[in-house]
Amino acid sequence: MWMSMIEASARSAVELLIAAVQLLEDSKRSGLESDYIDHLSADIMEMEKEVVRLLGADYHSAEAAGLLGKVYSAEMTIDDFISRTRMETA
Repeated sequence: MWMSMIEASARSAVELLIAAVQLLEDSKRSGLESDYIDHLSADIMEMEKEVVRLLGADYHSAEAAGLLGKVYSAEMTIDDFISRTRMETA
């Protein structure tokens, strides 16, 4: 039961992260001021750390960074991201 709750929370958080990364990219293209972009980038990094920690993995591992990149670029589904990140801790 706890695992399904953790995975559901992680799924929601990753959906939010994807939306935040898209917002960041749109903001950069539109030429918004750098302070806004810097704050949004910092918020995204903190969110990434929390999602990876929620799944029990190490944020600073190359595997976690690679998986985040793949989920952002839609090379990987959110469910695959959760499964692979959780496997990193096994």
